[in-house]
Formats: sequence, C-alpha cells, structure tokens
Amino acid sequence: MFFYTFLPKLLNMSLTAGVVIVVVLLLRLPLRRAPKIIFYALWGVVLFRLLCPVSLTSAVSLFSLLDAPAADSGALLSRIEYVPDDIVHTEYPAVALPVPALGEAVSAALPQGEEQLAADPLAAPMTIATYIWLAGVTAMAVYAAVSYIRLRRALTAAVPLRDNIYLADGIASAFVLGLFRPKIYLPSSLNVREQPYIIAHERCHIRRGDHIIKALAFAALCVHWFNPLVWLAFILSVRDMEMSCDEAVIRKMGTGVLADYASSLLNTSAGRHVIAGTPLLFGEGGASGRIRNLARRRKPALWVTAAAVVCAVLAVCLLTNPQSSSAELAAGTYVSERCLYMNPLSSYAAVNGDSGFTYTVGEGSFTATNRGSGTQTVTAVQSWEWQEFPYTDEEWAALYIGGGAEDLSEQYGELKYIPLTSSNFLMLADGDIWLVDLMNSQTLGACLWSIYTLTPQAADG
Repeated sequence: MFFYTFLPKLLNMSLTAGVVIVVVLLLRLPLRRAPKIIFYALWGVVLFRLLCPVSLTSAVSLFSLLDAPAADSGALLSRIEYVPDDIVHTEYPAVALPVPALGEAVSAALPQGEEQLAADPLAAPMTIATYIWLAGVTAMAVYAAVSYIRLRRALTAAVPLRDNIYLADGIASAFVLGLFRPKIYLPSSLNVREQPYIIAHERCHIRRGDHIIKALAFAALCVHWFNPLVWLAFILSVRDMEMSCDEAVIRKMGTGVLADYASSLLNTSAGRHVIAGTPLLFGEGGASGRIRNLARRRKPALWVTAAAVVCAVLAVCLLTNPQSSSAELAAGTYVSERCLYMNPLSSYAAVNGDSGFTYTVGEGSFTATNRGSGTQTVTAVQSWEWQEFPYTDEEWAALYIGGGAEDLSEQYGELKYIPLTSSNFLMLADGDIWLVDLMNSQTLGACLWSIYTLTPQAADG
C-alpha cells in the first residue's frame, strides 16, 4: 500500500511547489534590480512547499484562482491533490494538473471502470516509478556523502586562525562547512587585507542560518530530483543567497569598501558551479554575476519598498491552501428530496421526489434501506473523500434516455463524486448531494436510471 499512496503524495507536493516556482520566476523579470533578499525569502516559500505536504487554509490563497483541488487534513489544514492518493484503486481515476489540457489528456489515457479495480493495471507502473525515485534519491545522497568525506580529508591540515576560522592549503575559495558547529575556511594564500571582507560575508551566512537552509534545500532537491523546476530553483536560490549576503555586508560596512570587496570576490572565486561539492559548503563561485549585482545596487527607492510589500503579501498567498469544499461526506442518515431524472423505462413514480429508501453513511459503508420492506443493501466504501468527476459533458449527455441532458460544467462550478459500486455513485454539484444510479442494457448500453438529491434526515423532518 505504501507504494500505491506515497508517490501520489510526493507528486502533489512537487506540482504545488512547481506552481510557486513559476510564480517566483515570473516575478523576477520585472523586479530583477530589487534587493535579492526579497527573492531569497520567496525561495523559502518554495522550500516549505517542497518539504511540507499540508498547509494552512486561507481565503486569499493564490491556488484558489488556479482551481487547485484541496482536501482537508485536519483543523485549519488542507493539502492540494492534483493526483488522488488512491488513484491506483479508484474505479475512474482522474488527475487535475496545473495545466488543465495536460490533466485531461492524462486522465483520458488512464484505465477506467471495473477492470481498473479488478486488475489493478496502475499498480505495477506505480511500484516501478517508486523504485526509480528511490534509486535517484540514493544516488544523490551517496554523491553528497562522498563529496563531504573527500572534502573533510582535504581539510585535515587546516590551521586555526581565530575562533571558528581556519586557513587551508589547496583551496582556492573561502567557504563555510558544517551544520551544528559551522567553520569558516579561508585559502592560506588569501591576502590579509582581503580577509575582513570575506570573513564578514561568511559570518553573515552563519548568522542568518544559511548553512542549515542550504542543507534543507539540497534535501528537497534529493527528494524532488525528477522535477527540473526544482533544480532551477536550487541554482537560483543559492545565487540569490550569495547576492543577498553581499548586499548585507556592503550595507553594514558602507559603500566605501565596494571596490575592495569586489576585488576580494574576484581573487577568491573558484569559478565553480553552485551545485558542485557538498551541500553543506558555501563556495564563493559566480563572482562576476555578484559583482554586477553590487554595481547595480542603488539606495532603496519607494518602488522597492512597495515591491517588498507586494512580495510579502504574495508569500502569504503562496504559503496557504484554498479552503476545501470537497471534505469528507458527513456520517448520518439521508433521504431523497427531489427526483432530477427517471429513466422512461422505469415503472416507479417518485412522488414528491421520494425514492422509497433511506440512506445511511457509516464508517466504510453506505446502506440503502427500503422503508416498505426493511430490506437493506450494504456497500463497502474505501473513502468518503470527494474525487474528480469522471465524465465530460458529452459523456454525461450520452447517458440520458429520452432527453433531459445537462451541460454540467456550464451549470455547476464544482463537480465531485464518490464511487459506490459499478452502477451507482454519489455526486456533489455546487454543494448539493446527488445519488446517481446507472444501468447496463444489451440494447441501450450504459445509461442513467435515476438521479435523486439527498438531504440529511433531520433536515427533512
């Protein structure tokens, strides 16, 4: 069961974070000259989305505008479910991806109906995909461990300078190494005049906790290695981390040291890619880009302050999930309220919308009780969470016999369903609960038999 439910949860986290990454990337275009601390903070939102499957619900969530499917996860918490957790054992599996056209194409390609439940055709692909994911995580973890061990061996001859600062031969770049007791390592060839600037930069990293944040970011990269947007976010976030640290040092030491600071960056730059080496290390690569960023630095203007406020509001909108309208169906007894459709072949007349049954929602069961005979039909239900509606308007219209077809997507903003058996299901249409019964005829094929709206028995009196 772990292999069937874990990967959908992971995909939901990765897709949700992917949406946030795209928003941050788009925001960088008009605000490329803004202080990098703004984007560094927004990358923190991405990191949260990559590592945490649930979030607080909010009426201002940006995901509400994107119609992201949310499911309750306890008081004030919800999770976004682009891919249902139980997709392997769902009779009519469907996904609701951030790109609707892609989601529809994937849903159409998935196996449907009774065969999906009996043969479990999605079980093997889901298991194989999970093993591939585990192999990727293991490979990245081994790479990080080997890189760390090799670096530690190269630093065995490092000489203490003062406090937690060490001088080491054979390194061309200053860096911070370690999590709980971080140490600053400087090249032994570093000019004494340049040391204060580089040490100030590294201490800024430690003071802000960047050594911990980068380790978490690399852990998120290991988990979501299959998502190219996460790789891009890791590269840019480390770059923004370095540039925001540069800005903090210049802000503290004054613009008078800008020329000397830039010279120090050039002299200590190893020119390495930010991903190279161990994730617990801060290399001073990419000096040219950092120097250009400092050269463009200006005194914060009013628009920068306004941009910071907008980004703070946007961070809240990206951190929170939409309120779920598809929570679990409440337990209790229901009765029919209206008959929305009756097949012309039926001899039953639903007077005043009465189906003649009461319906009990229990823990793992749906019981239909005939009020006249007392006969009960009990159906086992795996989950009471609402799922994506499996029919298109055309498929739904084709189920009607004798007219009465509705364009559901045009009339209702929300359509969900809970499968009961192969011939009936519960349906949620803008808050109204429908009980839909189907029939399979040799002459007519699959068609609707009846549709009743249900209401709690207490409300019916």
